[in-house]
This record gives sequence, C-alpha cells and structure tokens, in this order.
Amino acid sequence: MAIADGDLLVDERLNLNQLAVDALGFSVSVGQRTGHLIDFMARELGIDADTGPLHQRVTEARLSTQRLRPDEPGRSHVDDRWRIDVNTDIEHDL
Repeated sequence: MAIADGDLLVDERLNLNQLAVDALGFSVSVGQRTGHLIDFMARELGIDADTGPLHQRVTEARLSTQRLRPDEPGRSHVDDRWRIDVNTDIEHDL
C-alpha cells in the first residue's frame, strides 16, 4: 500500500479531495491507515500532500487508536494525528 501511495503521489494521480469524499464509503480504520501511509510517503518523498480533507472525515468518526497491522501486536509508537499504532516498519523502494 505504501508503494502504491508513493507512486500515485509522485505521478500526481492521487486526488486527495476525492479520496476524502470516497472515505465515507469505507471504515474509519481504513481511512486512518490510508492517511498515515500517505503522510509517511509524502514525508519520505519530500512531496506536499494535503491530507487535511481526509483527516477531517476520519476525525469526525474516529473512535479509537488502530494498529497499522491489525494482525501484529501493538507497539508504543502512536501517530497521534491519525491515531495509528505504528506496529510495523514501512519499507518502500521509491
């Protein structure tokens, strides 16, 4: 997912405003994970990505901290913006 997000950011094909609208159709935890990964990849690639609209949608409905990898135990590193327990290393080849 991180590589796909990065590719879309590099190619300027990720419409973040439309993603915020589409976020109404998927679970809050998916929106949290997606937002965290987009922010992570944008930082790694030095790209400005306005995830504000997505963050607003997630914030309106967000209930609790979610693990980035639901199948792995939690860690103590939490992305407070997205309320994501970053319980795995994110690797990319971009």
